[in-house]
Parts: sequence; C-alpha cells; structure tokens
Amino acid sequence: MSIITKIVTLGTTATLLETGVPEGKVTLLRDASADVFIGGIDVTTANGFRLATTDVLSITCYQGDALYAIASSGTPTVRVLATRDSAS
Repeated sequence: MSIITKIVTLGTTATLLETGVPEGKVTLLRDASADVFIGGIDVTTANGFRLATTDVLSITCYQGDALYAIASSGTPTVRVLATRDSAS
C-alpha cells in the first residue's frame, strides 16, 4: 500500500482534492481557518457537505470518482491523506 499526502489551498471556486482509484481511501484533515464544503465538480457552499474547521472526514473514492472542495470564505487549506493499493 502506498500513502500520499498533500496540502490543498482552497478558494471560492471548486478545487480538485483527490481522484479515486481501485481500493483507494481518502482522509481529509482540516486546518482551523474556515469551513469548507465537499462534493463533486459542481460543489457550492449551498449544496456541499459541510466540513467544519475541526472536522475530519474519511471517504472511499472509487476509480472515476473526483472529490472537490470549496471554501466558505478566504483561502483555507485541507490536508489530504490518501491510501492506495500497491497495484493502483
């Protein structure tokens, strides 16, 4: 299994966080500067899943999936930890 980590800075337009692969799992860790909203390419603050400043989210992204986020304000960061099957 391989592990990928990165920091993604968000703004007020949808930003790609991670794409899915077979047997891939993604954990999002938030920095405490502003709420963010998670969803697909069309995510907005109105339709996205709210991730508050102290929340942690673990999600499985399958091949073909793409996980996006948008900030409610400012330029907060999201720390992404993704695990991948070695064959992926």
